[in-house]
Amino acid sequence: MRSRWFVGKDGVAPPKAYRSAILWSLVSSLIFPCAGFAQSNSAAARTPFDVAWLADEQGQGDAASTKKEGEANGDLDFLNKDIQELSRTQVKAGTAMGTEVTSVSRQTSTIGQSPAAVFVITNEMIRRSGYRTVPDLLRLAPGVKVAKISSNSWAIGIRGQQSRFSKLLLVMIDGRSIYNPVFGGVFWDMQDLLFEDIERIEVIRGPGGTIWGANAVDGVINIITKKASESRGVYAEVGGGNYDLLNEAVRVGGGDDEFSWRMWGKHFERGPGYLPGEGLAWDDWRAGNGGFRMDWDPCRCNHFTALGQFFAGSEGQRSIWPVPYDPFYQVFPEDMDFTGQSVLLRWEHTTSEDSDWKFQTYYDRNYRKQVMGDQMWTTMDFDFQHRFPLGDRHNVIWGLNHRQIFNYEPDGSFFLSFSPTHITYNEFSGFIQDEIELAEDRWFLTAGTKLGRDNFCGFQVQPSIRLLWTPDERHSLWGAISRGR
Repeated sequence: MRSRWFVGKDGVAPPKAYRSAILWSLVSSLIFPCAGFAQSNSAAARTPFDVAWLADEQGQGDAASTKKEGEANGDLDFLNKDIQELSRTQVKAGTAMGTEVTSVSRQTSTIGQSPAAVFVITNEMIRRSGYRTVPDLLRLAPGVKVAKISSNSWAIGIRGQQSRFSKLLLVMIDGRSIYNPVFGGVFWDMQDLLFEDIERIEVIRGPGGTIWGANAVDGVINIITKKASESRGVYAEVGGGNYDLLNEAVRVGGGDDEFSWRMWGKHFERGPGYLPGEGLAWDDWRAGNGGFRMDWDPCRCNHFTALGQFFAGSEGQRSIWPVPYDPFYQVFPEDMDFTGQSVLLRWEHTTSEDSDWKFQTYYDRNYRKQVMGDQMWTTMDFDFQHRFPLGDRHNVIWGLNHRQIFNYEPDGSFFLSFSPTHITYNEFSGFIQDEIELAEDRWFLTAGTKLGRDNFCGFQVQPSIRLLWTPDERHSLWGAISRGR
């Protein structure tokens, strides 16, 4: 069971608003029995209590705006209807074709106008799912295979390419790649966010190398967080159970129409799993996370964003390694420690409704300490893109990118060692893509290519051509020929 309490500025909920909240919870459970507000049927929601406290600096403004909105929409004013009237109310779901996406072509578009297999996991879906980890959230997207290996590790893939380290899947958080180049995948145990601040998760099934480059062969996953202006006030939550031992988080935000900010912190402890015939597994997991976001709009044409995150934790794991004596292998239980920090800066400049450019840079540092040896890797990335119209039917976007990755393996072991112990390699790339409107609001042709060079593969070309037909607002048909690596 999950409970949520909303508290106003004065520290107590007004009686009328409190009664309305209870009534709305009852009504929503009657209208949407499969997605109840207070209880989730998800297997991941195993916490017996989860209490949240929210103090919105707008106070009673939200309640007043909700009432006015209900009066303006007539039949949508559920709080003024009795049960008999509600039973006769027809509920229609809106089309998903108009959902906003940005990861397909690096510019704002919709699912219906995107020539790709796109699915968007919204914040509402995240809240109702009851999931507590980022990998489990990806179960909500069709075509994404998520298999749990242990309490702190998963095998995730798209289109059948599923393993703990999926080298053909690009994963990003607000445009920052979290791909590990040494093991060729993502350490999902090091990725955690405050779910209340996630705006949406865009999942693209299929090649995206023309825009994003290497690792985007099978698909792209981009986790996008809310702007700081959408998370003002104070939010806190605490929960626990027999498996998710403790979950606690707090967020504070503020600002005005020009400058907004938020800071957040999160801590969790998860108990070990169970192995048939052996008892408790050695895979308990605990970590603390914190971060901030600032958004500044000094004028209508410029927008600045600063993001930062830091985390540290440890987890239990058991691994099998060779030894120079009979039986020539040994199972090593250990507590593995990890930590990381990242900072991202972004400048977006709008010159007109159809033209803009964006510059983004980020620094990412991660460290893991375990039996097989320590590992540290840092990433410095610089990215620029520019969008502009060309005539009446062409929408051109191009960009340049430079990424430097430094990997260091300071301590080898009998089991595993790297030679050389440290290496630095650089990636240089550029892309260009043109979207051509063949017939107004009906036929669109998108063609482009990515050119890049790195230390391992040398020079590479990743072209793509896509054709989209949108006969109406609720249907679209597309086909594509792409090359990725």
